[in-house]
Amino acid sequence: MFLSEDQKRLCEITTSIYRVNICLHDRQGALIYSAQDLKDEYLQVYLESGMYHKLRQAVHGVHPKIVANITTDLWVGFPINLPGCQECFLVIGPAFFYDISEQVLRDIASRASETAHAVKERHRNELPIISYNELVRLVRQFYYVFTKSIFDPAEFGLASLPSEYEGISEITRSQKDSLFDETMVHATYSFEKYMLSCIREGNPAKLVRHLNAGMPGNAGNLSQGDPLRQAKNIFIVSATITTRAAIEGGLSPEIAMSLSDLFIRQMEQMSDGKKVLAFQNDMIMDFTRRVEELNLKKKYSKTVTECCQYIQENVYNNIRVAELAAHVHLSVNYLSARFKEETGESISAYSQKVKAAEAKNLLKYTDMTLLEISEQLNYSSQSFFTTMFKQETGQTPKQYRQNALDVQD
Repeated sequence: MFLSEDQKRLCEITTSIYRVNICLHDRQGALIYSAQDLKDEYLQVYLESGMYHKLRQAVHGVHPKIVANITTDLWVGFPINLPGCQECFLVIGPAFFYDISEQVLRDIASRASETAHAVKERHRNELPIISYNELVRLVRQFYYVFTKSIFDPAEFGLASLPSEYEGISEITRSQKDSLFDETMVHATYSFEKYMLSCIREGNPAKLVRHLNAGMPGNAGNLSQGDPLRQAKNIFIVSATITTRAAIEGGLSPEIAMSLSDLFIRQMEQMSDGKKVLAFQNDMIMDFTRRVEELNLKKKYSKTVTECCQYIQENVYNNIRVAELAAHVHLSVNYLSARFKEETGESISAYSQKVKAAEAKNLLKYTDMTLLEISEQLNYSSQSFFTTMFKQETGQTPKQYRQNALDVQD
């Protein structure tokens, strides 16, 4: 498989949120990967429609384009390069960004021997309706993950549509304005680009100023009639790109992906959309501070930095000094002295600090019991976990969790 596990995970999350298929083709056009949330018939229709070839012809250079097939479903495609498969092509779809017109429904029904009502219900129940702004955001995020570049939204737009379905253009001027405000898309693009740079740099102060300024415009509607699900869907997408930026800033992929899962699980338990959006800022800030902490550790030698990273990545294990010394190929006595000289604390003290930090996350972002957390962190008993946590934080685990809940409320 040419996709990495992280890339496949992103595809699977996206299909579950947006209910679109994600297909990957090799340079000859053969389908080599598909993540889908729709019925198999839609994938079959896609393959039979020649949509891949239409998208290939519509794309000039590397910028994504939208093409509509014969049933007015919209598809997006762009080229990517992956290890072992040069010039692959990624396709996302199908989706609508508005309800199709009655004339188009009648035309489709006559060709498919169905009533217009049946066609409308089938499409409404099975195909997502995504606003143009949200479609731009979705594609831009995928484009960033797979190419590490950000395309200009002005280059993104509908390619040639089938003339027999001119009904697709039957949108009022006000609807067009709400679907695609070029000025607003550019502003959103700039806002997200700046935010990602703050995360990669590990600069919380700059990020706070940027977030306080607020993002221009409104987010696209991912879940019509359900504001809470809308907020949660936006959170998941935000967590995906934030995690990627933090990894590029130096955060361990294992830590970053585990942390992302932790935040998403905690968010899914919330029942207030406003709190979800506030929690989203907390999540972004947490990743940024972790990158900042890594940058501060750059003042340590390579050996000590490697020890710190090893301890963080194995926070759920009890690491012996001898194990750490073997990892960096030094003697126990020499490593212990060098670690204390550079960090000002012993290896065991640093390990306890890392465990306490992880315990804070588990207490704040999960509903795990104190016993489960103590076992997860490999403490000998819950009472010993409580003692060590209080020694590090000045609070018992129960007090810390209650204070965290009070802040969220």
